[in-house]
Amino acid sequence: MISIIGLLIIGQLSNPYENRVFTDDEGRYLVYARYYQGELVCIDSIKTIEQYFGEDLLSRNRSLLLQELKRELKQQSGYASQGIFGTLEIPLPKGGFSEFMGETGKLDVGGHVKITLGGSQTFIPTETDQSFFPELEMKQEVAVKLDGQVGDRMRVYIDHDSERLSETQNKITVTYKGREDEIIQEIEGGDTQLSIPATNYTGDIPSHSGLFGIKSQAKFGPLDLVAIASKEQTQSQEIEILGGIQADTNTIWAKYFLRRRFFSIGLQPGDSLLELEVFIDDRNAQNNKTSYTGITFYGNAYLDIEDDNIPNDTLNPTNRHTNGYFTLMREGFSDDYVYIPYGAGTLELNSALSTTPVGHVLGVYYIKRNNGIVDTVGQKPTAGDTTITLKLICPEQLDTSSYTYYYEKRNYYQIVSPGSKLDSLRIYYENPGVESQDRQNDTAYIQILGLDENRDGMVDENTVFLSGQGILRFPDPEPFADSNKLNDPDPEIYTNPYMIQSGKYFLFVKTIGAKARYELPQNAEGVWVYLNDELQDSLVDYHLDRVEGFIEFRKPILPSQKVRIKVEYAPWISMAQKSLVGLRGSLRPFGDAVLGSSFLYRTESYPAEHIRLREEPFNRSVWEVDFNYPQDLPFITKGIDRLPLI
Repeated sequence: MISIIGLLIIGQLSNPYENRVFTDDEGRYLVYARYYQGELVCIDSIKTIEQYFGEDLLSRNRSLLLQELKRELKQQSGYASQGIFGTLEIPLPKGGFSEFMGETGKLDVGGHVKITLGGSQTFIPTETDQSFFPELEMKQEVAVKLDGQVGDRMRVYIDHDSERLSETQNKITVTYKGREDEIIQEIEGGDTQLSIPATNYTGDIPSHSGLFGIKSQAKFGPLDLVAIASKEQTQSQEIEILGGIQADTNTIWAKYFLRRRFFSIGLQPGDSLLELEVFIDDRNAQNNKTSYTGITFYGNAYLDIEDDNIPNDTLNPTNRHTNGYFTLMREGFSDDYVYIPYGAGTLELNSALSTTPVGHVLGVYYIKRNNGIVDTVGQKPTAGDTTITLKLICPEQLDTSSYTYYYEKRNYYQIVSPGSKLDSLRIYYENPGVESQDRQNDTAYIQILGLDENRDGMVDENTVFLSGQGILRFPDPEPFADSNKLNDPDPEIYTNPYMIQSGKYFLFVKTIGAKARYELPQNAEGVWVYLNDELQDSLVDYHLDRVEGFIEFRKPILPSQKVRIKVEYAPWISMAQKSLVGLRGSLRPFGDAVLGSSFLYRTESYPAEHIRLREEPFNRSVWEVDFNYPQDLPFITKGIDRLPLI
């Protein structure tokens, strides 16, 4: 008994289920999918990008804001928001110094010192002359944050923590700020950074951050000058990948078709649909909006095989007749469902009907015509009767003895994640003790099951493979149960939703897509990501994880797109001696026009007697001139408007 309970606990803790989110090929929809032990089980929901930004992104930003507030509150509790001693105001001696710098100074001091002392001793009974005094070890942690101000012109900032991984993460800065009418506007010493316009000629020269030295800013009328002399503490690395193509393979067992998402509504031969309304009861009493007309209605859904509005069987209240609050769904690719009228007609839900904690119920109301006769299936609310009557399509639970079992279509598979392309597909028969076979009597299973009518070894696109959704649709409603085509059919995968065995057949899918995740050097300080030479936004376009050291795109990347990542990082050990001297001037001659020029001189050397490959010393000088004049040119727009077909 104890061993059984232990196994149950381990099974709960292991949690083989996994939720994944990806986008479609066109980047218009977000698909929320559920996997079991790495294999796709179902599609939970589909949302448009607009819905994601309106709902999910707002919730995520709110969560990130709360985490940031908690982090700041925790930091303030450790350092004290006003420092250990609060803010100390220090009067400066009167005279020429105070007249130049100001009359008061301020000092904020925060931090902590943690000393850990401990030890241990091991005694061996068989040995003598053992010391009873343990071997002591002491560990000391020091964190200091100091923010001082001398008058109203000079500021000293120190942020040091002995537990940081790299010394470059500790900061010390001394800043002098001049008044508005003075020539010297600012002098900054210590950890500093340099920003210059990005041009084709200066892109490889400066490290924008990770500089230690002195920087000054001056102003002569309309001329602004920036000068810097510094030592570089970081290295710059650039990763450029064309598309970042990667091939993935996936095994999908035949039992993992898309459940409770594709349905037939049971039209009779010769019927043509005139009007359709779809309703779902999610069995959640908290969201029933009966006070709003046209949203949720109380009523019943029953099995109606002949479409005569007469219940076929009310003895089984769960799977043949049910009462509840039914909510009207919206039709559209970006809404709740679409109806595909081809063939017998297919009702496609954008998200599968849930089965937990209770199953959702699907019912429909429609008007059809057959041989000129118009007939209505179901009943809408009236002034005298506010209840609704629907035709039951999918009950709470799967019931193979109910006729609703035949309404659900079990021939759809999600085989490709949006953003990737299908490279190849094979169907294999799993025979225990024998190597898996993708053929039956020398004929490939993709041909036997109607996926390759062209017999070119590829599934037929847009007929059985819906590339826009990444969905594979078999021609037969239950392809792996067809004994006329398969020597060893596997009907149990359709009748037993709790089937433990893998089954007899599986799909082996190979896809090609753009790589979405890129590893970064450790201790990265600055990261810039470009897609087709366009700078991306870290809040919208990609996610940056500095702790684990990677970036991951939030949107699909096509194989033809160029990914370029520029990283500035502080190496753990670097013998390179790098220095940077530069001067930048910008002038506003008139209006919004800006004329600028930069001169940069950089040196790099290694303290080694013999020069090694890729460690050659060098010095490099760059001079550039740039001009920027933003201006509206309406005549160009008017000229383009006159062009034909535009």
